[in-house]
Amino acid sequence: MNIAEDKRSADGESEPFISEEEILDGSPLTPEEAAAQYELKEEWEWELQREEKERKERRLLKKAKALIAAPDFLTRVLDICQRMGVVGEENSLLTFKLSGVSRTLPRPVSTMLRGSPSSGKSSTMNAALQLFNPEIVLERAAISGKALFHGEGPLTGKILVLTEYHAGKDSRHLIRLAQTEGVLTDETTVLEGRRRSTAITERTGRPSVWTTTSEEKIAADDLSRFQVVWADESAEQSLRVMRSRASTPPKPVDTSELEVWRKATSLIVAEEKDFQHPPKWLRSLPRRMPLERVGIRRDFERFLTFLKAIALCRGCASRPEVIDIELADYAVAYLIFEPVFGGRPRTIADQDLELALVVARLNDQEKRPVTVNEIAEALGWKPALVYKTVKSAVEQNLVMHEDGTRERNVKRLVARSPEGGRFLPHPRSILRDYPKLGGSVTFTNPFTGEPTRIRAEKRGGGKIGGVAPSRCKHGVNQGLCAECAGSQQ
Repeated sequence: MNIAEDKRSADGESEPFISEEEILDGSPLTPEEAAAQYELKEEWEWELQREEKERKERRLLKKAKALIAAPDFLTRVLDICQRMGVVGEENSLLTFKLSGVSRTLPRPVSTMLRGSPSSGKSSTMNAALQLFNPEIVLERAAISGKALFHGEGPLTGKILVLTEYHAGKDSRHLIRLAQTEGVLTDETTVLEGRRRSTAITERTGRPSVWTTTSEEKIAADDLSRFQVVWADESAEQSLRVMRSRASTPPKPVDTSELEVWRKATSLIVAEEKDFQHPPKWLRSLPRRMPLERVGIRRDFERFLTFLKAIALCRGCASRPEVIDIELADYAVAYLIFEPVFGGRPRTIADQDLELALVVARLNDQEKRPVTVNEIAEALGWKPALVYKTVKSAVEQNLVMHEDGTRERNVKRLVARSPEGGRFLPHPRSILRDYPKLGGSVTFTNPFTGEPTRIRAEKRGGGKIGGVAPSRCKHGVNQGLCAECAGSQQ
């Protein structure tokens, strides 16, 4: 009997080392030949499985690279999360996603979603979590006092998920240390008979911690370590949720699609040489921000991390030698994070917004700051009500008093213009101050997926300026309006 040596079929696949004709010719196999044939068959089947696995991996990698190369990658994040049942919550979803992307940066961002019970917090967080490989996720319903000391492997590059904020109350001190110091050290006493010694356990790495809470009172030490986002509890959001539940269910997300997303996310990794050359305009941001704000240093560092995460999402598809922040990344970040850092949206009263919009309109018409009496006349309000609302609107950074003093100490008002935000300056103001940037920037709107272009425009008349977010036609901060978001779906 002739035994073939590594036969191959026409398509390149391995065949058994003994041909079918040789098996069927009636010649008996000796025990040694039968054992050898069995081993060769097992090896051949193993080789086929290995080749099939490699083909699947290549197909998966190709799809993953195409996904992160898509200019509307962040919009697709929202789309797939909505197919998982999340309605709205665009800013929260993107905050969680980018928080997870930041896990490979030196100081990853931790995120806390706050809201009332039944506001959909867990569903929002879990939808974003599905886009990450389970191997990097440590999901815990509760953590004992010293559990973090004794877990397996470093925490670097991990996402630590606490189902509820209070679930980690016994290990809260360790979680804080992991977030800020990146090193946990535990020294315990070891008894061996009558002999007593100590053993040191150490665990390193800063994780990105995700959690939700309905609690109103949260320790300042914890708040300083989390980027807090608020669940949308507006009546408009409730209407959208109920309409969604009464509509035809979206196409379900299958396992193969999640595999592509998880592979794509695993490719978005920072390298040591990235972000070593920040652009000049980025270094100028702090002087345009609310420096009197408590915690501005912490918030700015956190915003920079989010900005780097956006740059990674853009740059890792066809990775250049180094990735650095571009103005297009900042324009995307402005739309997502101005509402997040700019304050809790639901604290802005309708009266304050109405006054701010009228002040902006009068500023444009008159080409100057306006008085309380002019505002009262335009609104049809009593001056006393205008004074009261002005005080609140100033505190909300919606309007501001003009600089300097005037005759009879009249304090005229200026609307905080679309040239900036309550936290971030508008990209247009950067373009105007840095002509070398070319006068315009093009980027993909993360909420709509549409190509968007911002041009530097000259200010018309007067010295009306400020730092507030541009608003949509409904008078709401960009990216926050439920009506606009509803029209995009």
